[in-house]
Amino acid sequence: RFVSFREGDGSFRFRLLAADGEQLVLSRKFDDRPAAGQVTKQLQAGQPLAVRSDELSFSVWLDGACVADSPAFADSAARDAAIEALRVALTPVQD
Repeated sequence: RFVSFREGDGSFRFRLLAADGEQLVLSRKFDDRPAAGQVTKQLQAGQPLAVRSDELSFSVWLDGACVADSPAFADSAARDAAIEALRVALTPVQD
């Protein structure tokens, strides 16, 4: 589930939550609501994305730009499980 919100500085962000409520990613800041909404729509539509991971976290990239970052996880197994949950969450539903 995506949750959109406005930061105190006026920028817009979204969170993607797993089915259990765990935060999978927090978006980078966007200047306006339509820009944040467009990225959310791209993710929901299953647009090809890249996931780049480091030791305990990962980032989500669309069209060569980083659009969101994960929190730090306790270990690489938890990070890998969150990446899999992200992929499941972003798999478009087929009719």
